[in-house]
Amino acid sequence: MDPEERDRAADEREAAANKREWAADEREARIDELARAAGVAATRQERSAEAIARARSAILASTARLDRSEAALRRENARASREQAETDRESAVSEHELADQPQGVAQATLCYRR
Repeated sequence: MDPEERDRAADEREAAANKREWAADEREARIDELARAAGVAATRQERSAEAIARARSAILASTARLDRSEAALRRENARASREQAETDRESAVSEHELADQPQGVAQATLCYRR
């Protein structure tokens, strides 16, 4: 699996996790409403602890997404550097080949390449 496919798959998994988290938040809100209506509400501290746990999960997911984006950027930079090095090598070879040709042929080649 290439890096782009890996990133797409990770993004799809993350989107599915976000949907599940949203659904869990909705269910929890309904349960809290029912519990309050029944007089058995969770304490404020319990709700706060659950909210903190959800926030930590969201931070972990965001950190993972950031890490993937950073890795993709490093891979892209490395690819660009390799391509630039190859272009520089090819240019050096061409310059060397031109320098080795007799003067009249080199000038004609330069005019033709332009």
